[in-house]
Amino acid sequence: INTNNPIVYYTDSTSTDYYINSGKSGTQGIEAEYTLKQKWGHIAINYAYYSAANKEKIPDYEVEDDGAALMAFANHRVNLNSYFNIAKKLTISPTLSVYGPRYGYTSVDSTGTSVVEQLAPTALLNIYLRYETPLKGLSVGFGAYDILNQQFKFIQPYDGYHAPLPGPGREFVFRLQYILNY
Repeated sequence: INTNNPIVYYTDSTSTDYYINSGKSGTQGIEAEYTLKQKWGHIAINYAYYSAANKEKIPDYEVEDDGAALMAFANHRVNLNSYFNIAKKLTISPTLSVYGPRYGYTSVDSTGTSVVEQLAPTALLNIYLRYETPLKGLSVGFGAYDILNQQFKFIQPYDGYHAPLPGPGREFVFRLQYILNY
């Protein structure tokens, strides 16, 4: 993928926002997916890899120590989506998203310079249990999200003079759903 004149967002030390069309940018990579659907359920797993090596980069988004990486984005990502029929009206749906290491601005030092660090890989594991009640259209579900309490961080790909934004932590959900058929 090559992009000419991408819109680049940046701020200065006074927190003034700017947008400019700047230069060229590109990545190369590969994605693969395997899906299996059977009467017992469904499994889909995919893998994505990208590299910015040997491609033009916007200086604001470059990672100084890693020519293949871009700020805030993992070079490797794996996703697993699935559901299994436990009984006639009972399903369980485990999902997993694994992000490889990411680089991001994590703080500002005593001189006012933003600090770039490599953040550890993150694995977001979720599970959802759903039961279709005998009452047509009514289902009950319970889920747990971010079971491993990874507390995913949203990293800006630009120097915004602040730490990564916190994502949701571990969550438990109860859902009562009724679908009206008109």
